[in-house]
Amino acid sequence: MKTTQNTNISKAIGCNKSPAIYTGGKNPRRLIAAFIAAVLLFAVFTGCKHDSDPPLKKPTKTTVTANITVPKIDTVTNPMQFGPVSAYTGYNDHFSASDITYTLVLSQGGTAKVTVDSTSATSISAAGQTNGVYTLTQTFLYKGSPISGGSRSVAMQITSNAFSIGVGMMVSEGDIDPANLKPLTLNLSKKL
Repeated sequence: MKTTQNTNISKAIGCNKSPAIYTGGKNPRRLIAAFIAAVLLFAVFTGCKHDSDPPLKKPTKTTVTANITVPKIDTVTNPMQFGPVSAYTGYNDHFSASDITYTLVLSQGGTAKVTVDSTSATSISAAGQTNGVYTLTQTFLYKGSPISGGSRSVAMQITSNAFSIGVGMMVSEGDIDPANLKPLTLNLSKKL
């Protein structure tokens, strides 16, 4: 098989680059077929571009989203149960339950007394705490980083090393109006 650099072909297709093509020997049909194949391959594989063509654009990144629904908690238990993140709904091919974790913090007067990570436990206990009103906060994380708007809290009365079932949940340490841990939607997005 013979190859040759043919600048006339390059000029004919309006490109300054020269392809190597098969001459086809003495058979004109083979020469024409080889010429057409070479021109097509040249245009496809060399990215021949005219000066008047607009610049090539980089591919646009696609944004994918998920809205993970976290149910409300309105029942006081001892210990307080929050369950696994795999029980939440809204996951998809781009966001899985294994990417989401949460921390539970029991604090009083702004000082953390107990902290629990969902990778080790899905409940928090009042054991060892003095009687009083505490704030219980659940904060969600995506791959270790806090999720914007992904936190909820409620005040709880602790009596005799247990969350007080009779008192229930309250708005805050300073507001004893009844409350609950409201449902939460974790809005996640990332570019692919």
